[in-house]
Amino acid sequence: MPGLGIPTNTTTTPAQAAAQSPIDVATGIIPRSVLSIVPGEGTVEILVGTPTQASGDTISRLANLSTRGRVTVENPLILGFAIAGNESRAVLVRGVGPALTRFGVADALPAARLQVFDSTGALLATNQGWTAASGAAATAATTGAFPLAAGSADSAAVLTLAPGTYTIQVDDPRGNGGVGLAEIYDAGSGAGARLVNVSSRGAAGAGNDALISGFVLEGGVSSRV
Repeated sequence: MPGLGIPTNTTTTPAQAAAQSPIDVATGIIPRSVLSIVPGEGTVEILVGTPTQASGDTISRLANLSTRGRVTVENPLILGFAIAGNESRAVLVRGVGPALTRFGVADALPAARLQVFDSTGALLATNQGWTAASGAAATAATTGAFPLAAGSADSAAVLTLAPGTYTIQVDDPRGNGGVGLAEIYDAGSGAGARLVNVSSRGAAGAGNDALISGFVLEGGVSSRV
């Protein structure tokens, strides 16, 4: 368990513009955040910035973020993320429940449903049963994601997304509740776009119900976060 394409049209939304450009052309101000709509949950603020690096350095990148927490019908596990740059980026997103049992997680979610929304709240992708997701196994292998058992009730999707802000929701389709894991992996290459921010929201409790996040930075130098 590592540390945590659907361009719909050619019109640039305000959120996409904020992620693509470090300066608002109308105001001359560097945008600090955008608001992403979470269906049924209100809005999530996602910080957007431009990474800096010293001359000659190989820039580090946010390669993965995973958040574990208790999922119920009333409380899905929510991840918001932003892609910055001037081209689309491939990502692997997963909702994991049954696979957690082999890591010794008690009361793992028996089934996990994954939904991906854009900044307007429009549903871009959904999956329940990861083996139906094209390219999920191969992309997991190349990004370092742990493998899921064939036919399990975990969920996944491989998407190519335009610069902008997005939301992942992992919920409980069976109404049983349990501990689930929401993950996003940067599956792209090149420097034209990058995953710049991921934020998590979920129920937090004591012991096994704690909300736990881990993340992976890759690159040749340290990165300020």
